[in-house]
Amino acid sequence: MQGSSAIPSVTEPVSARFLRATHMDFPLLFGLLVLCAIGLIALYSAGDQSNPMIVRQVIRLGVGFAALVVVARIDPQTLRTWTPWLFGISFLLVAAVPLMGASGHGAQRWIDLQVVRFQPAELLKLTVPMAVAWYLYDRNLPMGFRDFVVVVLIVAAPTALIIMQPDLGTAILVAVSGFFGMFLAGLRWRIIFAVPLLLAVAAPVAWMGLRPYQK
Repeated sequence: MQGSSAIPSVTEPVSARFLRATHMDFPLLFGLLVLCAIGLIALYSAGDQSNPMIVRQVIRLGVGFAALVVVARIDPQTLRTWTPWLFGISFLLVAAVPLMGASGHGAQRWIDLQVVRFQPAELLKLTVPMAVAWYLYDRNLPMGFRDFVVVVLIVAAPTALIIMQPDLGTAILVAVSGFFGMFLAGLRWRIIFAVPLLLAVAAPVAWMGLRPYQK
């Protein structure tokens, strides 16, 4: 019996053992690799077949994939504990951009640490949906109006800061990622019907606030 129980671990494909050890989902990983391949092909065709550019991008993808493996092995409970801090730090960094951020191409979006220059708003693409999931974790679902308002504030506050930089594209991605998490948690029908009405009312005001190149 002991010998037969060891057979699966020996005969199991290396790929299956890798996915189990790293806690990664194969369809998700496969889709990610396909998107990376498409991006590299598009970059190669649009960049005059520049090999150095492709090499730099492959290095970045390698670093990102290594980070993916590390983060995938973190216990979900640990991530839940870290989430308020990660969200708070990323929010404060974005709020600090108008005070200490570097400007370029008509926008102030970056923080320059001399060694590296980064865009804090990129962090919110991850921490906003994490904050939504953290808040709704122990709430009664589908959420009531009070919880809906809190989640909207969690999403809207950083989104507004990003719009002020201005960076409409990143702001839309942050807002969509946050509201998608709220949608997955479950919404009451009256809230589902109310959201399009609110968007319809706010659309003319938002349109007037857009810059000419955004219209």
